[in-house]
Amino acid sequence: MDQEERGPGKNKRKWTNIEDEKLVAALVDMVNIGAYKAENGFKAGFLTYLEETLKLTLPNSGLKGKPHIDSRIKTLKGQFNIVYDMLNSPNVSGFGWDPTTNCLVAEKLVWDTYLQNRPRHATWENKSFPFYDDFFNQANVDGEQGGDLFGDYVFANTSPMPASRNESSMRKNKNRIRSDHNLNIIKEAASIIGHEISKTFLEFSKAIGVEAATSDKRQQINFELKKIGSLESLDRIKVASEIVRDHEMTDLFFSLDENDREVMVMGILGGKF
Repeated sequence: MDQEERGPGKNKRKWTNIEDEKLVAALVDMVNIGAYKAENGFKAGFLTYLEETLKLTLPNSGLKGKPHIDSRIKTLKGQFNIVYDMLNSPNVSGFGWDPTTNCLVAEKLVWDTYLQNRPRHATWENKSFPFYDDFFNQANVDGEQGGDLFGDYVFANTSPMPASRNESSMRKNKNRIRSDHNLNIIKEAASIIGHEISKTFLEFSKAIGVEAATSDKRQQINFELKKIGSLESLDRIKVASEIVRDHEMTDLFFSLDENDREVMVMGILGGKF
């Protein structure tokens, strides 16, 4: 891979393989973090972020956001676009990609035909570009293969490569699968929420019913206590106040016959409850 970074005047700098590797790794991390993602590129400050990152991974490199990192990204972007075009453009055919050597591969006739109109691309025959998979990383999305990891971010402000018919079809299928999957998730969530609402409403209704029944019993306690002729008014009020404080005691009182109710009342007055 060509490591010479060409630029005007003092901007010329030769990048080493390890420097390129660290720069691409920093780009990948930055994209994964998403802090500098913008609609058509990166937000302001992304060069400072990369500069600070490379200070840690390449402490003696002296690389600056501008002109070094900015210029190198443009160079790598241009190299990626060339390789991508040779592999995906509908106007070019016959090229393949060797993931072991990270090189374009094709028959001699394919190369000769291609270079007739693009002689400056002759350097790409047997030239390694180890970052192609990083720039066009296939990430898993819902079990299906996703798209370009960087998308429009790294390669913003460049002319988009026309997609092949197969690629367009694959993207439509991926979008359909993703939409169907999201719809199923929404339906499942709605079903769960509906079940929980019904369950909560039922429990609430039961609670209201229990409370209503208990309230009716409390209103009858004084009437039932008046049936105990030996009970003074003050004692009746005291017993009633004790029973109504606890719905379990209220239920117990009404579950007893009249004789046992009188025993319970005497027990309350005697401090046995």
